[in-house]
Amino acid sequence: MIASVTVINGLVGFQRPRLLPVDGHVVAHIGQQVMPETVLAEAIIAPHVEVLDARVVFSGVNRANMKEMIERNVGEKVEKGDVIIATGGKLNRVLRATTAGIIRSISTSQVLLEAARKPFQLRAGYTGTVQEIIPERGVMLRMQGSLVQGVWGNGHLMTGKLISATIDARKPLQPEDLRGECVDAIVLAGRCRDADTLQRAAMLPVRGLILGTISSHLIPMVRSLKFPVMVVNGFSPAGMDESAYRLLRSNQGRRVSLLAQAWDRELGIRPEVFIPLPAEDIRLVQELIDYREGLTVRINTLPYMAQVGAISFVHPDKVTLPNGLMARAADVTLKNGQSILVPLNNLDVLE
Repeated sequence: MIASVTVINGLVGFQRPRLLPVDGHVVAHIGQQVMPETVLAEAIIAPHVEVLDARVVFSGVNRANMKEMIERNVGEKVEKGDVIIATGGKLNRVLRATTAGIIRSISTSQVLLEAARKPFQLRAGYTGTVQEIIPERGVMLRMQGSLVQGVWGNGHLMTGKLISATIDARKPLQPEDLRGECVDAIVLAGRCRDADTLQRAAMLPVRGLILGTISSHLIPMVRSLKFPVMVVNGFSPAGMDESAYRLLRSNQGRRVSLLAQAWDRELGIRPEVFIPLPAEDIRLVQELIDYREGLTVRINTLPYMAQVGAISFVHPDKVTLPNGLMARAADVTLKNGQSILVPLNNLDVLE
């Protein structure tokens, strides 16, 4: 059985696709060194078309003369206020462009004007190197540094200085923990359990939150926040596992990239925080792996939520669990020496 590896590593190499949501124009080139704010590609996401009523201009006009009154052509660019149709004469009536754009059609009843819009710009999000161009869609980036992956994010991306607001991986973040040093910073904390804390974070404002766990009733509120929120372990009172917390806290003061994107298993992307570090010839992390003895794993279900151990035996067939269900499972030895049986679906393989 293949496992998706959760990376919590102080120095790894990895690749990520950065793709436009629709076809567009790639402006990056192979070998280019990029920063998080570097524009990789551009596209018009959703063109806006305005319908202009031409009947006001043509009302009462001899239709045989209509073609001579049209001053623009289909496909022509116009600026706001440019004349598109004019009747001429003493009672000259005109139809003007209501916005800058491109004329898509002209008839005796209406003009379709596609409004000029600034293209959506796809930014790198990471500090890295362009490895491959994906025509009309984006690029493949390669990065190296510290990487901590999570299980949930609210969809936003941001870079900023990392600040730890708590000294305990399991301590709940309180409004009073968000002090002046957290302003315009990406804040690390063990867990969040109340809306007042999130409101305080928004008021400061912070640039992002990295949390071990969060109460599930806060998810609708977190989705509405304008800054990224990444959850490392899930939706319980357990807080953050020590390995992830120590790694992140040791990088306080560094500029990090927080990509609280949704977990898409098909595209191979998930929420993660990245700290770029200089290094040479770093191996690419293996993000898919077979379950086997010796793998370091983190448990993602109660009562052992966020505890880390090692697989001592992978059962070749389904086994009967204490709740009576049958599932693929492994024996896991925790750091305190205790051995427990855990379904494979409840394990995160750590790199």
